[in-house]
Parts: sequence; structure tokens; C-alpha cells
Amino acid sequence: MTSRSKNHPRERATAALLRWATAGAAAALTALAVAPAQAAVVVGTFDPPFGAAIPNLGFRGTVTLDIPDACFALSPGLVMNSNPCSGGAMLILSSTVEFYNVLEPSTPTFATQAFSFGPTDLLSIVTGSGPSVLGANTEDSAAQTLNLFDDGPDNISGNADDVAYIGDFRLFFRAIDPQEQGPGPGPFNWAALRAQCTPSPNAVFCQNPDVQTSDRASIEFDLPQLAIPEPSGLALVMGALAAAAFTRRRRGA
Repeated sequence: MTSRSKNHPRERATAALLRWATAGAAAALTALAVAPAQAAVVVGTFDPPFGAAIPNLGFRGTVTLDIPDACFALSPGLVMNSNPCSGGAMLILSSTVEFYNVLEPSTPTFATQAFSFGPTDLLSIVTGSGPSVLGANTEDSAAQTLNLFDDGPDNISGNADDVAYIGDFRLFFRAIDPQEQGPGPGPFNWAALRAQCTPSPNAVFCQNPDVQTSDRASIEFDLPQLAIPEPSGLALVMGALAAAAFTRRRRGA
């Protein structure tokens, strides 16, 4: 019985299909290898008054974190961004603050500002059981220059009920490792602002040019939605490997 030559059309087609299947499997495996780890998006909310340094000013806001799922498999407590569960992949996706006058009925927002953080500015998180995020430690955000003014609820009482401040604001977050928390009431996980006013001929807008730090605002995070691994990558690999096996059987027939 005479065997077919490798130049036979069917042999050439089978060889081409084998090359395609092998290349497809390799590409799919490479894609899986470099695909980012599954991560959970977690949103925290806060709503404090600034405090005596800027009378009548309140700020409420949200921060959105991206946390690798593997970090929630660790024992609850302080988890550094450098931990192997993250490898530096924890991120601050966004943070927005609304400013309001605490004396205004229903506290309507009179200014809104997004604050930017760099890719390495999220230093660590504190996790709880559940899994959950209790707090975060960050560097200060980039400075945002704001002109904050609200006339207050009573325009005839002078400026005692006003908000009046022009300067740079930086947002940051702090969390204390549960093992280091004292007996006090806390908060142990909080958001805060640093403000430094711009000198102005009107002393109302800059009464103290030193950096002022707001009162600590307790922060509450929602429960993380852990990602479900995407099956499409694995299906691609299995399909390509099946095609390769099929073509090998065809060649051996």
C-alpha cells in the first residue's frame, strides 16, 4: 500500500490545521498567564464636618478601591499592598467629595471635587471577616485648589454662618491595625482633608496660613463583590487543544 506524500492536498490541509490549533493553544495559554488577577471593587462613604479650622464646612464623599480577591483569603487585619496577595495591584480608582454648609437645612451641596491618587498611593487596607474592608491607608491625594463660599442660611447675621475659604485641599485615608487599636471609641478607620489657604486681602478667606487638618470622619465600606473567574479563556485553551488532538488523529489514520 502506497502512503500519501506530504505534498498531498489533504496532508497539507491537516498540517496547516495542526499548526493553527497548536498556535491557538499557545496563544490562549499566554493570554491566561498574563491576564490580571481577579479583583473586587469596594466603595467607602464618609460624611464629617471639617472642624474648627474652617467653620461650618462639611464634606461628604466616596472612595472606590480595587482589591485583588486573594487578599480577602488572608486572616482579617492589616494587609500591605506589597503583600504577595496583591503585589502592588491595590488601586484607588476614584474619590469624589461634596462640600456643604453644616448649618444649611438639608445641607445642599455647593461644590463638588474629584481627588486624584497615583497608582502607588494605596499603601494598605484593613480587612474584616465576611470578607470586608474596614479601612485604608493612603498617601495624600494631589492638591486641588478650591474657592469655597456659602452665604449661610441667614444673610443678615454677618458671616458667622458662612463658609469662606480659598486654598489647596488634599484628601487622605487612615486605618489602624486592629491589633494596635486602643480602648478608645475611635474612629479607627477614617477619611480626612488637609487644607492650606491662599493669602488674601480679605482675612475671612485666610485667617491661618498653616496647614489645617480636618476632624476624622469615620468611613464605611460596602461588602466587596468578589469576581467570578471568566471561563472564556479556559474554553479557548480547551478548544484549541481539542482541535490539535483531532488533527493528530487524522494524520495518524
